[in-house]
Amino acid sequence: MKKLLIILSIFVFAASATAQNTATINMDQTFLKYYKTINAEKRLKKQLRLMEDRAVQMEKKHKATVAAYEKLITESASVLLSEAARKTKKEEAESKGAEIRMLEKTMRSFNKDARGQLSQQHNQSRQVILEEIKKVIEMVAKNKNFDIVLDTSGKTSNLIPTIVYSKGNNDLTDEVIAILNKGHEKEVEEWEKEKAARITEKKKAAEKK
Repeated sequence: MKKLLIILSIFVFAASATAQNTATINMDQTFLKYYKTINAEKRLKKQLRLMEDRAVQMEKKHKATVAAYEKLITESASVLLSEAARKTKKEEAESKGAEIRMLEKTMRSFNKDARGQLSQQHNQSRQVILEEIKKVIEMVAKNKNFDIVLDTSGKTSNLIPTIVYSKGNNDLTDEVIAILNKGHEKEVEEWEKEKAARITEKKKAAEKK
């Protein structure tokens, strides 16, 4: 009796799964090829460059201050100077030491805040973009009377694809991307060319090493 119930339950599950009209979409590809994702990445890269430039300037100032401090320490111990002059150099060195500690504190704070700010902006823009993509997927799925849309780019905790095989007959990826990028096709095309050029340059640089 138990075996019969198990067989029946498996049959019912299989029948219901077959009855459902299922489509697929590659969310990774859709997300990366959306022009708003591209624009968000450009903005983040620009901010990252500005932050890196600021960090470089701070590092240069820190090195210069350390060099000045070390020079003052050396001079404060010089027998060629009078006691009063050595005392003055020592006081100046102490002042530089305090300046160095303040600079190091500022640098640590800047690096922490910069990373946090970039991470927050990335997460916020990602959430907004995913919501927009989801709305378009829902619209297309409803228009085509699909019950379920599965993500073919999804993986389990063991990095195994959640969908091992799909014919791809009902794949919505290209259609959804086309709707999302309507009127912005040229932007996406130019970005794809730039990305391909960067990959080619990296390969050439790697081959030269």
